[in-house]
Amino acid sequence: MKDNRSNKNKNTKRKLLDENGRVFGVISIIDVFVIVVVAVLALAAVVKFTASDAPGSPSASVTLTPVSYDVTFRMMRESAADCLRVGDTVYAEGGYEIGKIIAIERNDAMTISTLADGKQVLAPAYGRLDLTVTIDVDCSVSNGHYYANKIYSLGVNAEIRMYTKYNSGSVIVSRLDSKI
Repeated sequence: MKDNRSNKNKNTKRKLLDENGRVFGVISIIDVFVIVVVAVLALAAVVKFTASDAPGSPSASVTLTPVSYDVTFRMMRESAADCLRVGDTVYAEGGYEIGKIIAIERNDAMTISTLADGKQVLAPAYGRLDLTVTIDVDCSVSNGHYYANKIYSLGVNAEIRMYTKYNSGSVIVSRLDSKI
């Protein structure tokens, strides 16, 4: 009489997953998943740390152009205006350095006031100043767009939430000139 076990083994085909959850009876499906995840993470690390610099990337070597631009603070309190100083480094939201202050122009802030007879006139806003701050920075230029320190986009009429060591505020870029 023949052994039924040997006959049974010859007639059955191997399944992709066996009853213990192993692929072809060799390795667990969870182990396969872990190996794939580790391989993908390793590949991502290799690409991130060894890839050559693509044009426009922050670490790419590009020609920097000296740029001067003006920003305007409107209706600033005098005490806050006193905290801005020539030589201060200026940062944008996110911690991007966007230049150094080279000049500060102070003007009395003006506001529209309504008189008792209903007329509206332009009148000084007491205790408030409009500041025009001139900032120098090295920019990369790409298709007519300026990027402070190769990252932060600058343009006329752009609103920037900027800060220095002692002050912060929202400003509008009113002038942008290349020094070349």
